[in-house]
Amino acid sequence: MKSIPFQPTRSSLDTVELGRMETLLSVSASDPLRQIFTDRELMECGHGPDRLKNAAGRFAAKEACRKLFPGESALGVITAIDFEIRLNATGSGRMEPSVAARTVLDRHRIADIRVSVTQRGTTFSATATADSKQTEVPWFGKLIYYILPWRRGIVLANLGRVFGDVLPEDEIRRIAQAYYAHIARSFMDFVRLRLMSPERKKQWVRSRPFVRTIRAADCCS
Repeated sequence: MKSIPFQPTRSSLDTVELGRMETLLSVSASDPLRQIFTDRELMECGHGPDRLKNAAGRFAAKEACRKLFPGESALGVITAIDFEIRLNATGSGRMEPSVAARTVLDRHRIADIRVSVTQRGTTFSATATADSKQTEVPWFGKLIYYILPWRRGIVLANLGRVFGDVLPEDEIRRIAQAYYAHIARSFMDFVRLRLMSPERKKQWVRSRPFVRTIRAADCCS
């Protein structure tokens, strides 16, 4: 695994000239806007003379988002339409990812991307700021990881294959510790269910919140 420093946030910038946007739209294939913007974005761009300006600002924001993930962008895994830009009246806002973009964000452990668009004359500049998320690990997950390292080498190797080129080693280690915590919780839940009455089981299962976790098979297979 590469030694990658943890970055709580990372940013990128893109600038678009209004003339470039006009050229892009004129030389693209038929109905080019729908290859770049979602239906909701097109609706928010409005109609009339401001439509092109609104599109240019959002396009700059989309490109700034794509620049955060150069590898996936170069391979065509994500394109401009995968980043839906929601802006307020001041030009700041957020990005809502498509399924493909959300998969990329999850792999990079990105919680959210904030965007900001400014205009100076016919130039539109946008910044995209990605907020990373760190895995929170309960104490017993860390304890099991260090005291009872069941298949730890396999877990770390598999996580390294998935995240090794995008996450620092300490974050991969935390994911492994979270996996052990998940196994411990699953075991405790199993024991608890065995001791419950049928009626109590129904009440308990209904009240349990859904939690997205790393499956055991994903790490140990």
